[in-house]
Amino acid sequence: MRPAPHGLRGRLVRRRRASFRPRRRHRRHDRRGRRRSAVEREQRDAVAAPPGIGLPQRRPLHLTHRRASGTAGPPPPCRRSAGIRRPPQPCPPSRVHSPAIGFESENEDQTISVQVALQWNTWSPGEFRSFANNTRTHEGGAHEEGFRTALTSVVNEYARRRRQMSADDQDLTAEAVQEGMTVVISVKLAHPVFEGSTRTRLSNPEANTYVQEVVRRHLTDWLDHHPNQATATFHHIVHASTGRRKW
Repeated sequence: MRPAPHGLRGRLVRRRRASFRPRRRHRRHDRRGRRRSAVEREQRDAVAAPPGIGLPQRRPLHLTHRRASGTAGPPPPCRRSAGIRRPPQPCPPSRVHSPAIGFESENEDQTISVQVALQWNTWSPGEFRSFANNTRTHEGGAHEEGFRTALTSVVNEYARRRRQMSADDQDLTAEAVQEGMTVVISVKLAHPVFEGSTRTRLSNPEANTYVQEVVRRHLTDWLDHHPNQATATFHHIVHASTGRRKW
């Protein structure tokens, strides 16, 4: 290669020659051009590290749920072997009743079917998930409205029938009844109608009517056949209602 001349012309020639030099591969890629994963990079750094200067080892993360629970014995601890790099899963909640309540029904014309599963607990604020024809209805709709209406009505009627509430007491609100309740409701219709900005809101009026009918029948039957668990559930709801009024 001929030496570059001096002066302004020399600087231009040297800059042009540098632009044609092949660039080195990025360190995140191996010799074959395949991108290394995070685990492979950590293994490479651990091997390349000089003796006595090792990378920090992953220590297991231990979490213990110390809140009082209704079950006998200490609750199982939460443990993640990967340490703090992976977030721990939530500890098992303290269930108000066990097992969970579940029922399903279908009308005579076989045009609509309902599946419901619900569980009260004292650990989480609760969660509501609804589906219509296997589509997640994030914006709710008629089936959610029917469930909430029937649930609040059934709990208040049961409390007054069992004389756990007097005639002068105010009805329990829907917020208090649903405190700490995890619900999954799924409906299937022959002709579903979705509305909303994301088309995830069910607007079939027959879904509201049929869900109310199914929830009233099956939930009332469960409360009557499980008096102890029904009483524990009612006390949990009253405690949640008292806490809401206090704060």
